[in-house]
Amino acid sequence: MKKLAFVLALPVIVVIFLAIYFAGNSSTKGENVKMSNRNLFINASQNRNGNTAKLAKDYFGNQKYKQINLIDYDIKQLGQVKGTDDFEKVRSEIEEAENIVIGTPVYWSDMTGLLKTFIDRHELVDERYNDKNIKIIVQGSGPTDKEIKAISHIIEHFSERFGMEYRGVIK
Repeated sequence: MKKLAFVLALPVIVVIFLAIYFAGNSSTKGENVKMSNRNLFINASQNRNGNTAKLAKDYFGNQKYKQINLIDYDIKQLGQVKGTDDFEKVRSEIEEAENIVIGTPVYWSDMTGLLKTFIDRHELVDERYNDKNIKIIVQGSGPTDKEIKAISHIIEHFSERFGMEYRGVIK
């Protein structure tokens, strides 16, 4: 009788195991893990629809995402803020998103000044970004591994400081 109960329960156990296994190992596009809802693309290029934006569009495919072009915002450099600027507008978009892709071309072997200024303005560590996923697109006329690694390191450090999950470079 015990053998019969085990034999009857075995298919159920196998189905549960397979469901758990495939749920944890399913993959699709972009680092082979597609991002889900509330996707945000922060474009740090001076070109709203240039190569950086095209790479993000290719990455997201048919998924909905919101694009923010840093060139469209008045974000003052750290130490130069008198009154208000648009930093908080962009910062609040990150707070509302679940998945963030930051795209930057390489200028002078580094990220754009637009992106660097935006990162510099994050002075206070708080929990508004906790558990957000973040990836980067680094593009240009053949960015070197050294340039990609340097930019990736900064975004990884930014992610750790704000409790975000750094998911690497989209290639």
